[in-house]
Amino acid sequence: SLEKLSNGQSEPMQVLLRAHCIASLTRLQLAVPVNDTEAAMNLAMCEKETEASMMKLDDLLASIETTPYFYVWRQKSSLSSSILYHISMKRQLIAELLLHASRQDEARSFLEDAVKASPHNYDVAFAYGSFLLQIAMYTDGCDQGLSKKAQVQLLKSAKLNTAKADPFALLGIWYELQDDNKRSVGCYAKALLVDPTH
Repeated sequence: SLEKLSNGQSEPMQVLLRAHCIASLTRLQLAVPVNDTEAAMNLAMCEKETEASMMKLDDLLASIETTPYFYVWRQKSSLSSSILYHISMKRQLIAELLLHASRQDEARSFLEDAVKASPHNYDVAFAYGSFLLQIAMYTDGCDQGLSKKAQVQLLKSAKLNTAKADPFALLGIWYELQDDNKRSVGCYAKALLVDPTH
């Protein structure tokens, strides 16, 4: 149980450990097909737990501003970075849960908040960019405003982590939709250069 794992840890470490465990359990639940009432209820429970964990992390972030720490790994900057990462990840998970529940507008709102809170986080930028591209592609008439925002986020994620092939592959799709075959081929080539198995 989470209580046994976190026994003897300081409160910030307990909150971080709990956040990490909830994220792992939520990812496992997202992998299960939603084909019955029990699976839907489990997703709803994961959403509730993830939101509660995110609020705890927000509270923790506010409280560490005044808490002095002796050990380097418990310094404000180290804890803040870890907490901000977990908050962004929680927003991303909640967006995925909302998408599974066909609540697209709420998912978009959560991802927008995540990008605002962590503008230099690759995972958040990529999640938001791929989400926007998917929405733009599957709406009637390919929404150009969403499509352009998708491109911006995918370019941002490609710059934030050049060792990942996914942003380049999705940019290839984006340029292909824009009938820019030269850039499309260039992005696909870059994706294969970064990861030949992609």
